Order: sequence, then C-alpha cells, then structure tokens
Amino acid sequence: MKHDCLTRAWRESYKRRWAVERDFAMAKNKAAVDMTKGFIRVQGIAKTQFMRTIGWAVVNYRLLLAFEHLQSKPPQPPPGRRPRRPQHYSDAVGQIVTPVATGKLRPDP
Repeated sequence: MKHDCLTRAWRESYKRRWAVERDFAMAKNKAAVDMTKGFIRVQGIAKTQFMRTIGWAVVNYRLLLAFEHLQSKPPQPPPGRRPRRPQHYSDAVGQIVTPVATGKLRPDP
C-alpha cells in the first residue's frame, strides 16, 4: 500500500482514479456518448475503432469544456459551518424571544 488510508497523500493519489472512473462513466452514459458494447452498428474492425475514437474525442472535448468553465469562475470560499442546533430543550426555550421580554406588546404602527 502506497499511502495510509484517508490521509492527504492518499486523497491526492486517489483523485486520479476518480477522474478515470468519471471519464469511463461518461463514455458509457446513454444520455451523452454511449459507447457500450453493441451500440456501434458498423461492420469491420477499422470502422468500429474509428467510431470509438470519435466517441473518445467527444468525451475528451466535453471534459475540456467543463474544465475551462470551472477555471473561468472565481474560486469560491468553502462554505462555513452552520450553527449547531440546541441539544436540550432549555437551550431552545432560552432562545425564544417573546413580546413581553422585548417590551413590545403591540407592533409599531
């Protein structure tokens, strides 16, 4: 094993595998390219290989467009943590603001 599981080095190394799996999944996606077995209906090895080459070119072009689109956007900061919900009912009751506590029994006109 190269890296310990779930370490930063492991994640960096595993990103390559995720990218390859994503590319193969895009090639087999029936809504996009669909290069599954039996989809290409031409006779001859050369014609079939030519059609598969065109399919891979389309997959690579789509990946290139997606990459350029992501590079054109400004980087987003990571989302902040949401405040935790109260764990005990007394915490929740303490956060309730009543009209009596604020001194406003009627809304301002």
